[in-house]
Amino acid sequence: MAAVIRLGGEQVSVGDFLSTAVFEDDRSTKVDLRIVMILRYERPVELLDSPHSAKIELAGVGGLEGARQLRGCPQ
Repeated sequence: MAAVIRLGGEQVSVGDFLSTAVFEDDRSTKVDLRIVMILRYERPVELLDSPHSAKIELAGVGGLEGARQLRGCPQ
């Protein structure tokens, strides 16, 4: 699964895990996702820091439809 993100906090890296999706109505749900690729300007990078945007590819389990924020823990 792929998503376009704008990073607003800490940096993220390939291999980081995401554990929570927060939705527009402020409800949250647990997810089990890992960042497998970060593409910035269509080029792969290992690290993304704030306030940059990129396309990320995720592997794992969890519904992201309508999610406005993903939270996790660094590698």
